[in-house]
Amino acid sequence: MPARRGWWIAAAGCTALILVATLSPEPEAVGIGCQWPWCLFDVAQNLVLFAPLGVSLFLATRSHTKSIAVGAALSLAIELLQLHVIRGRDASLADWIANTIGTAAGAQLAVAADAALRRRRS
Repeated sequence: MPARRGWWIAAAGCTALILVATLSPEPEAVGIGCQWPWCLFDVAQNLVLFAPLGVSLFLATRSHTKSIAVGAALSLAIELLQLHVIRGRDASLADWIANTIGTAAGAQLAVAADAALRRRRS
């Protein structure tokens, strides 16, 4: 059980990092929108930002589904805050999708690594 506590702490740290990165106002970015090729860079950033959360959530919960649900819910909350509360941030469906995919990819990476370690131990 102590190992899982460590993964919960890691998930909390990932969440804190995500909140700082996504909820800090960026007044100079107001109205810029997504311009090519920056859209691809934005998607990649979202994937990379949420993947560690997926890893730590899977290792804490041992549930792929719960990990993705928590990542998707966190991302939805962030996008709604960006839309209605945080000035200088652009909320988008594409961000929510990329964040959720990043969480799922991280969780899947943890599943694969966990399975490989279990095979190696046997």
